[in-house]
Amino acid sequence: MSSSRDEDAWRQIVEHYGDVPDFPDSPEQPDDLAEPDEAPEPADEIPEAEGFVPPDPPPLPRPRGARLFAWLGIVAPPILLLVSLVLTIRLPSTISTLLVMWFLGGFLYLVYQMPKQRDDPWDDGARL
Repeated sequence: MSSSRDEDAWRQIVEHYGDVPDFPDSPEQPDDLAEPDEAPEPADEIPEAEGFVPPDPPPLPRPRGARLFAWLGIVAPPILLLVSLVLTIRLPSTISTLLVMWFLGGFLYLVYQMPKQRDDPWDDGARL
């Protein structure tokens, strides 16, 4: 676009800025409005014998030994540091350093203990 076209377009926009278009009046409302569809009757409840009842899930496995210590390292140091910050308790630098090292060590241990390969390379995770 040339600058004169730009200026003309800009001038036209500015001249008509704030104008409200005139819309034609809407036609009168019809006397006969459509009736709403009737809702279907609610279905009878399914008897308990026919409904699906999933089996109780197995109990969660409890970590033991080093894995338990690593999980405590993931959970406990952030909580302890947060509580000390909220309560404005100044921890000695040695304790703070040990808490951070415990957290990092627990994280690295858990990552290292993860399975290196999948059991089934073609498995997408879905179970029926």
